[in-house]
Amino acid sequence: MRRDRTERRYYPVVEAGIQTLRGVYSARLLLDSGADCTMLPRSFAELAGLDFDLLPALNVTGIEGRGMKAFKGPLCLEIAGLKLPPIPCLYTASDRTPLLLGRESFFDLFDIHFDNRHKKLVLTRLF
Repeated sequence: MRRDRTERRYYPVVEAGIQTLRGVYSARLLLDSGADCTMLPRSFAELAGLDFDLLPALNVTGIEGRGMKAFKGPLCLEIAGLKLPPIPCLYTASDRTPLLLGRESFFDLFDIHFDNRHKKLVLTRLF
């Protein structure tokens, strides 16, 4: 099936506030139902004041199979003014890491509906 070139691709993005030492940072996180864990660049952990000497280091792999060093720590988010309980996040050394919102803990907080017909994501709070 050929796609019409004028058709825009839909990406399920969550508008969220990330808690930092200097306040809330607005970000657009790609909701990735195929990702086990949320993943952000290390710079976000530094903004949040996390100490990397205290965080467990991991080697994570993705689709390409290449490993990448990451540190697991908490992430505090606000969505639509609602402060969420901290969720686990992998902070990578690369600033090129996309802002991915994965399944672990986050999917326990919401009923998630991918409305592809209307090109929108609907989150219904479960707590």
